[in-house]
Amino acid sequence: MRKSIIALTPLMIAPLCWAQEKPNVVIFLVDDMGYSDIGCYGGEIMTPNLDKLASTGVRFTQFYNTSRSCPARASLMTGLYQHQAGIGQMSEDPGTFKKETQRDINDWGSEGYQGYLNRNCVTIAEVLKENGYHTYMAGKWHLGMHGQEKWPLQRGFERFYGILAGAASYLRPEGGRGLTLDNEHLPAPESPYYTTDAFTDHALQFVGEQKDDKPFFLYLAFNAPHWPLQAKEEDIQKFTKLYRSKGWDKIRQERYNRMQKMGIIDKNVGFAEWENRSWDELTEKEKDESAYRMAVYAAQVHCVDYNVGKVIDYLKKTKQLDNTLILFLADNGACAEPYLELGGGKQEDINNPACNNMPSYGRAWAQTSNTPFRKYKCRSYEGGISTPLIFSWNKKLGNRHGNLCTIPGYLPDIMPTVLEATGAAYPETYHGGNKIHPLVGTSLFPAITEKVPSLHEYMYWEHQGNRAIRYGNWKAIRDEAGTEWELYDIVKDRTEKNNLASQHPDVLKKLRNEWEYWAIKYNVLPKHQDSPMLFADTTRTGRPFSKDPHVIPFHGKYLMYYSVPPKGNSGWGIGIAESTDLTQWKPIGSLSPAADYEAKGLCAPGALVRNDTIHLFYQTYGNDKKDAICHAWSVDGVNFTRNATNPIFAPKAGDWNCGRAIDAEVIFAKGKYFLYYATRTPDYVKQIVGVATAPAGTNFNRETWTEACDRAILVPEWPWEETCIEAPSVVEMNGTLYMFYAGAYNNRPQQIGLATSTDGIHWRKVSNKPFLANGDPGAWNYCESGHPHIFKDKDGQTYLFYQGNEDFGRTWFLSQRKIIWRDGFPQLK
Repeated sequence: MRKSIIALTPLMIAPLCWAQEKPNVVIFLVDDMGYSDIGCYGGEIMTPNLDKLASTGVRFTQFYNTSRSCPARASLMTGLYQHQAGIGQMSEDPGTFKKETQRDINDWGSEGYQGYLNRNCVTIAEVLKENGYHTYMAGKWHLGMHGQEKWPLQRGFERFYGILAGAASYLRPEGGRGLTLDNEHLPAPESPYYTTDAFTDHALQFVGEQKDDKPFFLYLAFNAPHWPLQAKEEDIQKFTKLYRSKGWDKIRQERYNRMQKMGIIDKNVGFAEWENRSWDELTEKEKDESAYRMAVYAAQVHCVDYNVGKVIDYLKKTKQLDNTLILFLADNGACAEPYLELGGGKQEDINNPACNNMPSYGRAWAQTSNTPFRKYKCRSYEGGISTPLIFSWNKKLGNRHGNLCTIPGYLPDIMPTVLEATGAAYPETYHGGNKIHPLVGTSLFPAITEKVPSLHEYMYWEHQGNRAIRYGNWKAIRDEAGTEWELYDIVKDRTEKNNLASQHPDVLKKLRNEWEYWAIKYNVLPKHQDSPMLFADTTRTGRPFSKDPHVIPFHGKYLMYYSVPPKGNSGWGIGIAESTDLTQWKPIGSLSPAADYEAKGLCAPGALVRNDTIHLFYQTYGNDKKDAICHAWSVDGVNFTRNATNPIFAPKAGDWNCGRAIDAEVIFAKGKYFLYYATRTPDYVKQIVGVATAPAGTNFNRETWTEACDRAILVPEWPWEETCIEAPSVVEMNGTLYMFYAGAYNNRPQQIGLATSTDGIHWRKVSNKPFLANGDPGAWNYCESGHPHIFKDKDGQTYLFYQGNEDFGRTWFLSQRKIIWRDGFPQLK
């Protein structure tokens, strides 16, 4: 269990030594800035105002965020783990949920992944407003945008100017990424305009319009230096020659040297492994373009510093600086998106106000920004979760000005720190009587005053399957891209180069168990005790992810074949699991791309047993109109031999199809083999179902298959099917064939329909409604019940296996429902 050093009651945190006179509170939050970018943390970027703030304050050397924008903001604002607040992954950003904006996305996921701040948490603004403070915000919100009840004014702020979404043009924010003033959307601003300046000007306007002497809370959340690369030309010119002449190798080494000299990193800390080319390996053109990108990024940070200085100057001129608590920090580590060495977007798109390509500075400069740490934003290595934290309060720091604090802390500690400073009471209930989660953070003041050796026994992280836990000197981590937990002595090895998992298995086991306990308790792992979910493979991504189930009986047990996502650069693959009761499943193997035609992946398996041999039919992946059906066989269900004639089938492109074949289902009925598959219309718009046949004695080679008709046998026609019919699965009962199919593409939501046939060629849909619909809000299959497989066990019981998720595809689970037959017709039991 996690232990805090000081006890926090659910009612109030108000030690009189700090809160005798209520201070103003100003929190500056920057977006996607690296640990070593600013001058007072070793950077070469000119940040004189932040450097001066650091010289009069305390710098934390081991302060942590959550590795991603909106989860970080949720934790900072609430004093909770982000999953408790409802934003375990991303908020309702139109860039993230393009397919779902037509529908009501309230409660779109489980309790920890709703996508907006829930009503069981309170924000710093809500608490301080109830305790006599004015509350103002300017900048990036990113904590819920669909519905005004999720906007800043409805979460405790009196005034707001900024963007609700996760990113915007600095020069002309508009549309879904446009500006909002209080509760009104604004038209695109006139040029010249720059968000960093405008956010600060509005913040100071709000404060300046105060008519009383009540203290204020200002949350100034810059969108800088998040992409797109856009900065003022006069600022860019201050850095262009610097980065062109030195490149990232020298810049990184110089930062490292300064950080050691400052005491920001220990003498025993080396560099994380470099993941990019050396600067000298670049062409002259690449050097020119890359140096310019970094110069624009540096100019964005430099402009932030200038605006921090404007706020400090205002506080100084109004004689409020001494009694203002100021915090400056970043929401995550430097951003490598889209994980290209030299950055994303076109060079000519930089500083284009209407740019939609969102140019960025690239993986190499991002790693430089995170000097000397490993990895980037979204990951749980130190480069993803480490942030500068400058803590300044002239009136209260005494002789601690310029100190470094080496005691670890993290975002849930911000709310308790503010409460201790202001004497504000933290409520047990709010929002009309809703019970509020108790704080999980602890005040930073004992660390600043060096009264305690540590603040937390355990610290925890999770984002998109990237998970970590810190316990004293130990840090255990499981990266989304890996399958195994790693273990580091984070004090001796903060750059995470020496994995000690094999040397200290007992330590690793303890930390893994503690992480699992935390994950269940705090909504990190969705609670599904009462759901019918049976199985999800975690071996490839670190999170539950299995699709396209197909089950067969074999040698006294059941085997299930299913699609699993790429691992590294391997492409999609096929997982294999076994069970004795169709409920408890154990992974026992997999198929990965092995042949040239599978180079981009293989998935969507279908299987049958003939003469004690399993025949597996599957599709190639990632080839658009050239995807086709392949065949392999096995005598043990795990080790397969590919058919030499692969791919064995694809329809001839023509008037009704584009020549593609996916989602194979092969059955023996009516004295022959039927191969049902999904394809698309020639214009590649609609997904439809076709059929081929082969004689009873077929060896399943390519030449034995014949297209059974020159048309689609099933097409989308009902509103819920939208433009897609796919994943046919067929069973024969009393001479009639029943096809269960998926209607609509993934997460639209996909639902399961039913059709019948007496000859296997001509099909009739049973109803204009789904046979199995997606679940209600909050259900495990809220976003989808799709890709069916119909299966009869050895006792004749029929099961409908299918895939589902509740989080728009972040995770995928497999489940089943029993089918009963009444008057020759299937019904869900």
